[in-house]
Amino acid sequence: MKTSKGFTLIELLIVIAVLGILVVAILSALDPLEQIRKARDAGRKSDSAELLAAYERYYTTYQCYPYDANAPICTADAPRTTAQNPEFTDCAGASPGPDCDLIIQGELKRQFGNRESVLTATPTLERLFMSEEAVSRQISVCYEPESRSARQGGLGPTRDVTNNVASTCVIPGGYPDATCYVCVPQ
Repeated sequence: MKTSKGFTLIELLIVIAVLGILVVAILSALDPLEQIRKARDAGRKSDSAELLAAYERYYTTYQCYPYDANAPICTADAPRTTAQNPEFTDCAGASPGPDCDLIIQGELKRQFGNRESVLTATPTLERLFMSEEAVSRQISVCYEPESRSARQGGLGPTRDVTNNVASTCVIPGGYPDATCYVCVPQ
């Protein structure tokens, strides 16, 4: 009688097939593209909070925002009542962008101006934007979420471009589509 000390080819093929089915099931359940979108959204939310804190520290110190006239001396208020992307262009050059004073005065690190969420090379709808309530001068920093869970309110209430609560958000398919945003503060 012959004794076998290994697995037969059929047994190995069955194990490989079962493992392949498990891998496909796990990958489809985790949706790696959605995980990447969630990571980008988390990064944008972090950048939004950091930028908002820098604006608030600057305002606390100088009683104006860096885009106000003659900041940091602040001879006149110039509220940004319409949504605008922060501009960190040429911060070390001869004609720095209006938000560069956050970096120049040390409220943000120089590297912040190179983040994808604020780079002018990044398409406008994929960048952070900020707006200000004219009377109270309350600033909000917002971004359009990419992930399905964030668009369904998973990162906080969603808002429209005028910073009002958005009733519905289009689930990704055409990101960016300018239908809803997540803002800091919420």
